[in-house]
Amino acid sequence: MLIQRQRQSIFVVGGGGGTYTIGVSEPTSTIDPETVSASGAMLIVGLASEGLISQDSKGTLEPRLASSWAASSDGLTWTITLRDGLKFSNGDPLGAADVVATFNSITGPDSQSAGASSFEGF
Repeated sequence: MLIQRQRQSIFVVGGGGGTYTIGVSEPTSTIDPETVSASGAMLIVGLASEGLISQDSKGTLEPRLASSWAASSDGLTWTITLRDGLKFSNGDPLGAADVVATFNSITGPDSQSAGASSFEGF
């Protein structure tokens, strides 16, 4: 995927051909999924990344990178199974260790992630 900025527009060109164009203001923060805070940067991150699970308009959980998930009987442990064949945009395989490293980075003592507070107490 190629992302180019020209004036106030973002052009995203994927491997399937064609161009998707949206207008977005210059991001006022970094475009780092872990530390993003500005709405323009959040939009770009949302277009270029994928979560494990998302919600549809009715609040129903839908699989994204995860193919399934289940809580333990006490609700303290979640087992998430990743889809087969996941890859980063550069073609490197994406596995469970990458997901764990991301969570550790978000929740670590030196984290600057806005999402860190969502995991307090875990």
